[in-house]
Amino acid sequence: MQQSNNRHKGENKWLEGKIKQLEKENENLAMSLEKLEKAEKDSRSKYGTSSLKCENYPRQLEKINYVMKTLSKFTLGRSNLDAVLGSQRSFLSKEGIGYNGKSNRLGTRNF
Repeated sequence: MQQSNNRHKGENKWLEGKIKQLEKENENLAMSLEKLEKAEKDSRSKYGTSSLKCENYPRQLEKINYVMKTLSKFTLGRSNLDAVLGSQRSFLSKEGIGYNGKSNRLGTRNF
């Protein structure tokens, strides 16, 4: 019985210490909250309220979507242009159907 009392006393002391620690932390957090609320109130009074809704929001959203679509078309067009330009050959390159680039026949004449 004495052992269980001593054990419970030790647990009680530890819990009391933990309660004091948590009370100090709670006080610090409450002070931090007060500081933040005061800073928010000061910023609202200085810069105006931030809770006002923008009347132009739907219009601005439409503009953003339009610009994004236009930009995607532009990049797609650029990639298509790059593919077309990459597939072209030089006018000096005469390779193709019916052309033998290394023709050294004896009976040919140069005009």
